[in-house]
Formats: sequence, C-alpha cells, structure tokens
Amino acid sequence: MPIRRKVLLAYYEATFGRGAASVERHPRVFADATFDEYLALKRTEYPDLDKRGAAEMAPRADFRALAKNLPPTPLVPIDEPSFRYAELAGAKIDGAALRLGNGVDAVRLKNVKSLRGFGALAKIAELRTLFARGCSASFAPPRARVEVGTLDLSGCRPEFVASLLESTRAREVEWTEWGAEPIDLAHLAGHTGLTALHAHGAWIRNAHALPARHLKSLALGRIRIDARLADALRAAGRTLRALELVSADDIAPTDLPFAAMRTLRRVRLCVHPTHRDAWIALALSRPEVRFDFAGPPAPRPALPEIELAEVHGAVDLLRVVRGTKLSYRIESDVADAVGYAATNRDLEDQLLVRARAAKRAITWSSEADTLVATTRDLETCRWIVDEAAAIAAEAPRARRTRKRAATRS
Repeated sequence: MPIRRKVLLAYYEATFGRGAASVERHPRVFADATFDEYLALKRTEYPDLDKRGAAEMAPRADFRALAKNLPPTPLVPIDEPSFRYAELAGAKIDGAALRLGNGVDAVRLKNVKSLRGFGALAKIAELRTLFARGCSASFAPPRARVEVGTLDLSGCRPEFVASLLESTRAREVEWTEWGAEPIDLAHLAGHTGLTALHAHGAWIRNAHALPARHLKSLALGRIRIDARLADALRAAGRTLRALELVSADDIAPTDLPFAAMRTLRRVRLCVHPTHRDAWIALALSRPEVRFDFAGPPAPRPALPEIELAEVHGAVDLLRVVRGTKLSYRIESDVADAVGYAATNRDLEDQLLVRARAAKRAITWSSEADTLVATTRDLETCRWIVDEAAAIAAEAPRARRTRKRAATRS
C-alpha cells in the first residue's frame, strides 16, 4: 500500500538530520497515518518488524489496541550459519602444509606475519567465509584467485590487505580499518562478481575503481562524495537496492545519480540542513524508497600520521606525528628479526633492565608476537634493536654457562 504524501512529509520533516530512530520522539508524526502506513514507516528502522510487534510499540492507543487481534510475533530461530573453521594463527603460516579437509568451509587468519602457499585454500570445496584479523606483511598471490563467499577484514596492515584482495574473488566484502590507514578500493578491481561491500574506516579512496556492475548493497564511510563516486553508483544503478554513505561533505541530491539508481529501496545518508528542502522533495518523489537522513558525522578524532623512518637491523622504525608532537616507534616482531628464541614480551623484560641502566626514556607495551616501544628520538629506536640483537646473541652462551654450572654441581 502506498504511503500518502502528507504522511511521508510529516515523517521526513520530523526525522531529517536526526535519523529514523528519532521518530520515537515525535509521536504526532503518525497522527494522520493508517496502521499500514505506520508499519511501512517503522520498517525503515526495523525492516523485519511484524504487525503485532509494530502495534505493541505504537504511539497511538488505537494502534496498540489492534495487537490483541493480530497473530503473535512468530518465534523465528536465529539463523546463525554453521561453519567448520580452520584457524591459521601465528607468525608464520605455510598453507601448503595444512590439512584443510573434513568439510572445512571457513578459515580464520589471525596475527599472521608471514604467509606462504595461500593457493592451498582453493582446495576447499566451498570457502564460505574467510576472516583476517591483525595480519601483516605481503605474500605472493597464487596463480588463480581463490573463490570466497564472504571476505571479512579487520585491523590488517595495508600490504597484507593488498595481497589478500589480489589473491581472492569474493561475492561479499566486510572491511573495517580502525587506524589511520585508508581503505583503498582499487584493490577490489578483480572482484568482478561483488554483490555487497560494507567498508568503514578513517577514509576511503579510489571509489571509481569499484566493481559496481553486480552490487546490491553498498555502505561506505568515511568517503568523499565526488564525481568519481557518482560514476561508480551510476554503474551500479541497475542492481543496487541498499545504499549507505557516511560523509562530512555538505551534499545536495544533485551530487548523487538518483535518476540512474532505479532499483533503490533503502538509502541512509549523512546530511546538512543546507539542502533540507531538496532532500525531502527527493524522498517524496521516490515513495518506493525509504530514506534515512542522519546528521553529519561527529568530527573525526585526530589520528597520528605514521610513516617509515628507516629500517635498522631488519626492523621497521616508524615516525609518528600527532598534532605537533613527534615520536618514534617500533611495532614489530623484533624477537624473530634478531633470532631471539623466546617471546617479544620476554625480550622486553630484558630490554627494560638495560634501558633503565642506560637511562633511556622508552614507553613499552609489547605483546607475545609484537614488541612495541615508543621513544622521543630515532637513535633510541636504533639502540633498542642493537640491544635486542646483543641479547639474542648472548642467549646461547648463557644457556651453555648454566649447563656447565649444573654439570659441576
């Protein structure tokens, strides 16, 4: 049933710049609505809302009274996919040596620092999901791309992401970047059958490279809305049904190719009040689309600018700038780089003693597989690497000394 124009107008005027959820604070929006109109608008926020549930939460008493005569809300079992996982975790992984049989259809890559034999994943009959968390370092792509249902990336270094995306072809991609590194959509060029992309990070670039031909669902944030993004959306116009864009840009409806996106059914945008009337007019002209007009995103927190200062003893030394403050950082598997047999946390314990003796100002926050140290100057970072190498070189001698002492006793 179509929603009458006056009801739509009241809804969009009340929720513009606040989002669909804000309608709860404006119950008079539904004063002239029929129950079916109310239900259709509530499904903007709750797509799967049933009639009984909508009646029970309605702001009008006459709508709430309908609940007793409506069938109860069906108890739908939670449809959680049942995967058979293979988890590949650790600094060094060789896919060729792994056993991936027994119906495995999902793989987790966790904290991988070095990866060989990625093409072995193609042996999986149907790789439904591939997760990657906290992985770093590039790897050699296989001869043929590995087919994946859903590729889920979070917190991985750009060089690893580039290798992974160039080694796979996914139908759906979930991509989250928590740090300052950009999400570069150019790496998706080979994912020609992509139907859904949900990417969120500090900023997104190369929207023009989107393989948009088969896209049905697209969520991007934060992104600069420009002519190149508009071209990508135009290319997806025949299939795209759901669109979400998080941007601080003050855009007007003419900045996006809505005329070309005829299959749209749900749109969520961050908007400024500048073009309020134009946005509401667009929403009224497309009653088949549910628009959710949120306000501008909160200011982005100041993120540090991180770049490679130099490589010392096979360890990356990073230059970190946050506002006017400059520091240097090591965030690497130093134990592996210098040949130390124990963990990076054990290595930190020994370095801490030497740093205090040398009166070095260092902030430590290491984990088992990563040594993290922040200093005020680059020379202190070099000192850390040199001392770590010295500790690694002394470790065998220390073990031999303990062995001779035990023999004499």
